[in-house]
Amino acid sequence: MLHIRRYTPLPGLMLNAFPCLILVYIGQIDSMIDAFGFVSWTFIGLVSAAVLILRRKMPNLSRPYKVQDMLSHNLRSCNSF
Repeated sequence: MLHIRRYTPLPGLMLNAFPCLILVYIGQIDSMIDAFGFVSWTFIGLVSAAVLILRRKMPNLSRPYKVQDMLSHNLRSCNSF
């Protein structure tokens, strides 16, 4: 979903779209696929680590949804592989 006032995902999409368009125009689609895979797995690992860290540092913080610890640990182990 798009936040009406802050346009939250728009800057991230634009940040991804411009380098992708340049790589497609140059013809290096393989480099784009490799870079996307590396960056996406890096951010998945960082997000799963943040879930574990925030759960330990701020246990009473209200959360809109809960993620099981086992899921975060599984993502971290797959990411480190």
